[in-house]
Amino acid sequence: MENQEETHKRGGKREGAGRKSKYGATVNVNFRIDADLADLLNAQPNRSRFINEAIREKLQRENKAL
Repeated sequence: MENQEETHKRGGKREGAGRKSKYGATVNVNFRIDADLADLLNAQPNRSRFINEAIREKLQRENKAL
């Protein structure tokens, strides 16, 4: 127990470690939706992709560039 400082240097997350995302940088976002939409969203095989595509389609219909 004399060298507690040395034990703090071991373990933990390493910079650059882990699998890189094939979609680029992502950000976690929390939001609320109506219950009926939650059932439909939970039925999707990939909810994140579904939401991303829905937002992009909506913006394209409104002629807003990404």
